[in-house]
Amino acid sequence: MSKKNKRDYYEVLGISRDATKDEIKQAFRKLALQHHPDRTKDKEGKEAAKEKFKEIQEAYSVLSDDERRRAYDQFGFDGPQMGGFGGDGFSSMSDIFDMFFGEGFGPFGSSRTSSRTSRRRRQQYGEDIEQRIEISFEEAVFGIKKDVQIKRYEPCPDCHGTGARGSNSTITCDRCNGRGEVQEVRSSLFGRVVQVTTCPQCRGEGQIIKNKCLTCRGDKVVRVDKKINVSIPPGVESGMSLKVQGMGHIPTTDAIPGDLYITIRVAPHDHFIRDNLDIRSSQRISIIDAMKGAHIPVETIDGKGKIRIPPGTQSGTEFRIKGKGFSRLNRLELRGDHIVAVEVIIPDYKKLTKEGQTLVDQLNNTIPKKYKKFS
Repeated sequence: MSKKNKRDYYEVLGISRDATKDEIKQAFRKLALQHHPDRTKDKEGKEAAKEKFKEIQEAYSVLSDDERRRAYDQFGFDGPQMGGFGGDGFSSMSDIFDMFFGEGFGPFGSSRTSSRTSRRRRQQYGEDIEQRIEISFEEAVFGIKKDVQIKRYEPCPDCHGTGARGSNSTITCDRCNGRGEVQEVRSSLFGRVVQVTTCPQCRGEGQIIKNKCLTCRGDKVVRVDKKINVSIPPGVESGMSLKVQGMGHIPTTDAIPGDLYITIRVAPHDHFIRDNLDIRSSQRISIIDAMKGAHIPVETIDGKGKIRIPPGTQSGTEFRIKGKGFSRLNRLELRGDHIVAVEVIIPDYKKLTKEGQTLVDQLNNTIPKKYKKFS
């Protein structure tokens, strides 16, 4: 889920920002059981439940971990240890039972290997980045190549993403002996159960950092300023997002980078308005040009244009200039039109000279009666 669609983790779990660990766990238990997809039978409801459940899992994985919670409170979704940098999940109702009764104890008391342990070894994916940029109306019409400045997390170049200072700065975890997981035997109503869990001391790494890297301070990643050149195609609209693959955060050296999503805002134009693929503008003309007809120059996004005003043109009449609008995305040869609405300027009779008023009176006497009727 990209950050633009994320809700605040505290809001997701329905807790305050100063909630204790027990309150966080209790909130998660309640929501996880309520929204688990296994409780929904119909396909549409199951898909919605899956998305809701993923959101709940992600919020809990961050807020239940002291370091990740501190990073989230300080940096929000841009922190170095947010959702895209790993985190355990619950794929079945059995995983929920793990939380209540301990890992390895299924809903029917069966012994099994922890699904969390196997997930820990899966490929990691970096978090996506969302960047907002503004382009001009003209750039939206014709497209542009634009430099975009982003900040992303990459593996620390000094420690190569290990978080340790030097080759002798880590020691083997004495709790799991470097395996990254521990076994415990528990008694249940159905006999003795062996459970395998992620080692809580080294968090599944098998190694403990003795001397932290001075550059990343043990976070394994550093925040890097990066400038990339992005091609924005003709015809884009405000609110559209462009995806740049592989330009998101990179949590580890062997992780698959996240993606960059560039959300576009098109600045308004002083004279033009977009109407789907068409461009609209207005043009003031004199009452004489409206009566007699004329050829008048108009501004288009491509430069100077011209429209023919036929005799007797009324205010509000629209004229269409073909092919001077926006391009259709992926069909650049197809362009909309430029639509010009004319506004006939009527002079104030009282502000005319006496000679002008006399001419208007004379004109009024010569106009056929049918042009003087309004109903």
